[in-house]
Amino acid sequence: MVRDEVAVVALVAGGAAVKTYGFMASSSRALFVDAMTCIASVVAAVLFARYSIISRNPPDADHPYGHTRYLILSSILTIIIYSFVAGVSAAGLIYSGTAEDLISPVATYTALAGMALYAGAVYIARRVEHAGSSLAYFSSSEILESVVTLAAVALGSTVSPLYDFGGGVVLTAFLIYGLMREARELAPYVVDYAPPELIREVEEVARGVGLEVSEVRMRTFMKGRYRGEVVVKVPADADLQRAHELADKLVKELERRGICVSVHYEPGNDE
Repeated sequence: MVRDEVAVVALVAGGAAVKTYGFMASSSRALFVDAMTCIASVVAAVLFARYSIISRNPPDADHPYGHTRYLILSSILTIIIYSFVAGVSAAGLIYSGTAEDLISPVATYTALAGMALYAGAVYIARRVEHAGSSLAYFSSSEILESVVTLAAVALGSTVSPLYDFGGGVVLTAFLIYGLMREARELAPYVVDYAPPELIREVEEVARGVGLEVSEVRMRTFMKGRYRGEVVVKVPADADLQRAHELADKLVKELERRGICVSVHYEPGNDE
C-alpha cells in the first residue's frame, strides 16, 4: 500500500537526519560513513516508493506483461547509489585520516536514535515484494552499522580516535561486501537465467498431461516467477482440438506453479 512506501521514506529520512547531525557535531569518521549510507538510503527509499507504486499498474500497450519489473529497476538503482557512496566513504577515510582528539559522545546518542528509526524502515520494507529487498538489505546494514559505530565511538571517545577510524574502515568494507552480495542476488533477473530444476519441472508437468517436450526456453521474471516458451509433441492420434486441450492444461498447471509459458506444439510420431 502507498502508506507503507511513505512510512519507509519518512523513517529512513529521519534516521539520515539524526546521523548526519551526529557526524557534524562530533567529526566521527565512523559516523561519517554511517551518515553517508543514510543519505543514500533516503534517495533509495524515494526510488523504492516510486517504483513500487508504478509496479502495481495493470498491463498497457507499452507494458503488455505489466509493470512488475519496475521493482528490478528499483534494486538496480539502489545498488548504483550505494556504489557511489562506497567510493565517497573510502575516499573520505583515506584523505581525512584519523582525528587528533577524542570523539564527542554525541555520536553515540545519534547512532542509537538512527538505529531505532531504521529498524522500523526495515520492518516495513520487507513486507513489499522485490522492490523492498535491496533497500531492506542495505537498511538492515544500517542497524549493524549503528552497532559498530556505537562501539567505535565509545572507544574513540574514551581510549583513542584510532578506534573510531577503524570503525569507519569496517563499515566501508561491509558496504562493499553488501554491494557484491546484492549484485549476485540480482543477476538472475537480468541475464535470462533459469535454474536447471525448473526445466526438469516443466518436462515432468508436460509428461503428466500427456505431452513430450522438444524444447524449453525459460528465464527468471521475478522471485519465484518465470516466463518462457515450450515446444511439445502431442500424441500422433490427437486431433487439433485435443492438441489445444492438452496445451491449455499444461499452461494452467504451470501457471499454478508460478511459471507462465507460451506453448507451441507439433505432431508426434508413431514408431
